[in-house]
Amino acid sequence: DIVEKTDGYVGSDMFSLAQTAAMMPIDHLNPDEFLTMNVDEVRPVSYDDFLKALTQVPSSFDKSQLGPYIEWNRKYGTNFN
Repeated sequence: DIVEKTDGYVGSDMFSLAQTAAMMPIDHLNPDEFLTMNVDEVRPVSYDDFLKALTQVPSSFDKSQLGPYIEWNRKYGTNFN
């Protein structure tokens, strides 16, 4: 499901998405609470964290920009067929 929702994301977008989702379990904690708790007290990252992160991390790539790359690949790329 996440793969389908991130169609068009590039590597740096995926990194930002994972980083944003990973921070969600601790985002709601106040600093005093965060500094005194054990790491095993922090809830695991969830699917819902990724869904929420998707609302904050858009794709940085516009598929309409692919044209020149497809044309270059057609002219100069290797055909493995």
